[in-house]
Amino acid sequence: MWTTAATRALPRGSISAARLAFGLRVIHSRRHKWTLSKTPSRTVAEHGLAILEDEQNTLHTPRDIVELKHFLRTRELDKKTRNDVLKTNLTEFIAAPLDPQWADTYFHTVDSVLMQTIRETGQVDSVLPMDEIFKLFDKTAQFFLDADRTDMPEYMALLAQRLLRVKHGVPTSTLVNIVEIGSRSRFADVSASLKYVLQVTKCTFGPEFMQAVMARQAAKGTLNLDFFEGILNAQTASKHYNLVNDDVVTAFIGHILHIFADTNPRVHEFMDENRNLYRVQYLANELTREYLKTANIECLLSLLKLKADLNSVRASNADTESVHTILMHLEAHGDHDNFAELKLVLFKQDIHDESLASTLLSQLALANSHDSFLKSLCEFVALDEIKFLSHFRLQALLLNTGIKNRGVENDVLFSKMNTIYTPFVVDSESEPGILTSVLQAVSASHVTDPQNLLDTVCNDIIEKTGVELTVADYKVMIDRALRNNEVDLAYSLFEESLTTSSVHWAESLDPAVASTLDNLVALVAQTGESAAEMFPRFKKIKQHMPMKCSAEALHRMCEKMLDDACVGDVIELLKREFPPIKKDAYRKIRVDLPYAAPHKMLFHLLYRFVVTYKEDPTFETNWVLYGEIHKYFHIPYKTYLPVIETFCDADRLNAAMLIVRRMKMLSELHADSNVNPPPLREIYKYLLRVFGDKLYEEGVVELHEYLKMDTNIVNQDIGMQNCILNAYSNLQKVGKARDLFLAISSNPKQHGGINEETAQIMLKTYTYSGLPYVQSFWNSLSQYGIFPDYAVFRQYVIAHTYHGNIEGAVKLVEEIDDYNLEFSSDLLLSMHNYCIEPEKQQEIADWAKENHKCLWAELQQSGLLKPATPYMPDENLIASGADA
Repeated sequence: MWTTAATRALPRGSISAARLAFGLRVIHSRRHKWTLSKTPSRTVAEHGLAILEDEQNTLHTPRDIVELKHFLRTRELDKKTRNDVLKTNLTEFIAAPLDPQWADTYFHTVDSVLMQTIRETGQVDSVLPMDEIFKLFDKTAQFFLDADRTDMPEYMALLAQRLLRVKHGVPTSTLVNIVEIGSRSRFADVSASLKYVLQVTKCTFGPEFMQAVMARQAAKGTLNLDFFEGILNAQTASKHYNLVNDDVVTAFIGHILHIFADTNPRVHEFMDENRNLYRVQYLANELTREYLKTANIECLLSLLKLKADLNSVRASNADTESVHTILMHLEAHGDHDNFAELKLVLFKQDIHDESLASTLLSQLALANSHDSFLKSLCEFVALDEIKFLSHFRLQALLLNTGIKNRGVENDVLFSKMNTIYTPFVVDSESEPGILTSVLQAVSASHVTDPQNLLDTVCNDIIEKTGVELTVADYKVMIDRALRNNEVDLAYSLFEESLTTSSVHWAESLDPAVASTLDNLVALVAQTGESAAEMFPRFKKIKQHMPMKCSAEALHRMCEKMLDDACVGDVIELLKREFPPIKKDAYRKIRVDLPYAAPHKMLFHLLYRFVVTYKEDPTFETNWVLYGEIHKYFHIPYKTYLPVIETFCDADRLNAAMLIVRRMKMLSELHADSNVNPPPLREIYKYLLRVFGDKLYEEGVVELHEYLKMDTNIVNQDIGMQNCILNAYSNLQKVGKARDLFLAISSNPKQHGGINEETAQIMLKTYTYSGLPYVQSFWNSLSQYGIFPDYAVFRQYVIAHTYHGNIEGAVKLVEEIDDYNLEFSSDLLLSMHNYCIEPEKQQEIADWAKENHKCLWAELQQSGLLKPATPYMPDENLIASGADA
């Protein structure tokens, strides 16, 4: 946030604070340290307020600049007179055209005048009236913004903070310039800059403010989804100002229509998030939610049309709910006057454009919960023969008939509808597509057998006109079946369409047509059939789809295939339906964004299979599928550790190491973006522990080398150092462990260095060399400020039993009170299980029976006691630091 300063009196340090707050690199007016003499000198070169310049340059400097500098440094006038002269000259100076050749000198001079006056008076606006300050700020901002420079004069930060506290009369251009300067310097984006201005400003915004902000973005070519998302983010931070107004909504609608005017949206858009349909839908829903607070009917109808068009291509539950919310708002605000205002808006629409009325009618029919609203609109449309086309009026008449005859028998409703549509369809001048209009209206009817009614109407119209069913006609019928989860009916209609000569699904350029087949794929995959039974139907539909399957359909298909462990088919499906993406590409499909829910569900379906599938003992299936996931998705960081744990648990340690190498490579390849972070502390610690326990030397050494060079983990705390030490200890690399310990011990315990865990690990390490080394280290613990806790004491006892020194171990246990510790079943279990000689283990058992009868009996019943086995080099028989 920008630091605030007083609006008038500026305390010491407030100027520098304002510069810092505004985030600008400023031009300092003073280039040297000067000391004021006790007697004012009239010599410019010796004066404390002098502005140094070359004699050569002075000869060519414009006269107004020379005069301004002169009056700034003169001592011939008293302060008031001098300030009046400066004010007059500065006002003329601001009004004069800017000569680009002298621009830097111009602003440098103004900066000197203003900053010196501010230092003398403590007031930002003491030298200029507020109107002139507005002009100066805008003039300066325009020059530096147009030149794409951030090295603005020092006064700009102070003026910006002062202007934000003016309650009335701040020009819109000034406010927009403040937002723009903030977005380019301090805040890096428009959203954060807007938030700050909204929180700090005292003035009231009018609708022209957002108009000007959008005009500025349009001029820069940045009026895109990023900008509209920024507006929504700023709106959530403001309770007093309404940013999402008619102008913003209109601009959003226009922008979406523009970006999809010539090309349809890609199904899996990952290269350009400003064309991502899921993101468009998400922002449209958020915009709708904010806009409904102060919605205008005409603009809201346009937003409804946009949402309906988008939903025809791809619609989630949230998208459908957004349309219902708009309909409820329109109904709630129009029911009292029979929707008179809404009808007036529709009537005023261009006579050749009835899209708003058509959209409203179709969405009300689909919603099936606004009968009075729909009935009123149907009557309005049906009665106006001049305004609305005949096929649209026919739709309204049929829908109205359907409302009045809910639940009647098919024959009854058909008879009434036949009477209505026959005059239209037999008219030789009837418009193309009238059959589709009839089917759309009939499909909204509520009868005992809707498809039978549709078939009857189709056959009747075909018989009367000789027309053939089109893709649009079959789409209407299949969509109705899909809405009612009638999958067999929907598929049979699709198969029927393939026998009709006029139907060519694959040739359609309408994404809504492809959406119908995509929804059919998703529903087919939801049936109780096995993957093998479902696949032929999917294959037939896919042959006629003009576009790729959506993430939703792929999720359903993959779910069915993975249920039958058809991993190879899943891999082939992803290969066919996802766009080709380079292996090490920076941009891949994101699943961590708020609008990425469909792809996120698909990713986690595949990911869960990788971490839970246990049928393949080699885990090769898991590994291959995980590799495929990496091809297409940007992998969320939090998912790495669980999959690493999966492969480690399966003893696929090399696979875990390959994942870490991949993480490291991607982080280095895309270092500037921070999209792919490197392995962090928890991954290193987990793998060092596992690799050490499982004696995977190559992995331990490689991880250690990574840590040495990893700039993200500059300071390795004692926890990390102990992990490394413990890994080498488990590998029985005594020399390496000793070197690491010496480095650790240089940092004392009180400074966060060597601790009890370090000592425990070294006791374990020296156990591999021999008991004398262990005893020697034990005796030196006090030198490192370590007093044995239970874990350290336990490890020391284990060292004795491991080397067969049962007498020494027993003696230690008998002296346990000296260490303020208590003997326990855990310590007894460790003494027994870490003894590798059978006869020595028997000695421990005999001693325990005699001295700790109850504890020994409990252990015998627990099943935790292990018989002694000869020591094998690839077994870690010493208690690990993590367990001790």
